[in-house]
Amino acid sequence: GVYVSFDDGDQWSSLQLNLPISSVRDLAIEDSDLVVATHGRAFWILDDIEPLRQLAANSAAETRLYRPKRAVRMTSDAFWGTPLPPEEPQAHNPPRGAYLDYYLPEPAGTELVLEILDARGATLQRFSSRARPEQSPENLPVAPRWLEQPQRLSEQAGMHRFVWDLHCGPTGANTAEDYDEEGDAHWKGPLVLPGRYTVKLTLAGHQWTQPLDVVMDPRSPATRIELVQQFDWAQRVFKDLLLARKTAATVEAVQAQLAGFTAQPPEVAGAINAATKQLGDILTGGAKPTQGLQAATRALTAAFNALETADRMPPSQVIALYHESAAALKARASEWSAFKTNVAPRLSQQLRAAGLREISIADHQ
Repeated sequence: GVYVSFDDGDQWSSLQLNLPISSVRDLAIEDSDLVVATHGRAFWILDDIEPLRQLAANSAAETRLYRPKRAVRMTSDAFWGTPLPPEEPQAHNPPRGAYLDYYLPEPAGTELVLEILDARGATLQRFSSRARPEQSPENLPVAPRWLEQPQRLSEQAGMHRFVWDLHCGPTGANTAEDYDEEGDAHWKGPLVLPGRYTVKLTLAGHQWTQPLDVVMDPRSPATRIELVQQFDWAQRVFKDLLLARKTAATVEAVQAQLAGFTAQPPEVAGAINAATKQLGDILTGGAKPTQGLQAATRALTAAFNALETADRMPPSQVIALYHESAAALKARASEWSAFKTNVAPRLSQQLRAAGLREISIADHQ
């Protein structure tokens, strides 16, 4: 590597760059990024050196959450094209979002939690070092290397960086249905509004906080009023989208249990078949396919994606699509509630009387 010392105007700092052996002819600092120009080869950018500016005030014996630089809110497509072949030399583009840096003088040994709070103190996102790792989705239409690799909060000693993508809310399970044809995930929450947020790091009962400013993309012509309306609609649609998805997952889980009764006593076979058909109609809509839970989920997904793709007032077509799919969701959710209240207990009683296991209903989170 190459050791570089530079003066950012306040103090001298140094770092090691793992560059190919080449002559470094120029250094420049733009905002919080260090630009390193080599001789006739390329130029390299070290993204966000803000923690280096704060090192002088840091004790190596203390845990620390560094104050992050401002993050730029961007709504353009995060998919930057077909990946180059693995053998093609290339550098990585910086991830979008807020760069959150923290330092641990020794291994944590217990859960580390990073939270994002809004101006009212409500938690928008919560990340845990002990969270279950996301499972790689199966049967994707693209190669896994097209997908962004999940981040993990490190409990190891040293300096660490975690990037928050400026989206609200956890999204649940990671399955093939969560991705479109290009591998983009559908289950992120709405993009947050520009403003002041708080980053909170919690470890062994101790907390560290830092302010985080999220600023508007300077290329966007949207007004604050337009952004607020967009955010309000996105929250509303996303809430129903998660409800539709979780309800469908629960219904499908009960369907799978009923399908497992291969040897059915005659006295319960009819009840199992009737319950299976009823669940199928909830999912598919029966004679009205566009009114099923699966169709409602797809429509809500389309409405949410349309809301999030640009900074603008929500188009009337998107609002109309939402109202139509929300009505279908409400009807199917009502049918599912009636199934749980009336059909499921009677069916479980019949199964128990026949010496079979009862069906189990556990809402999917």
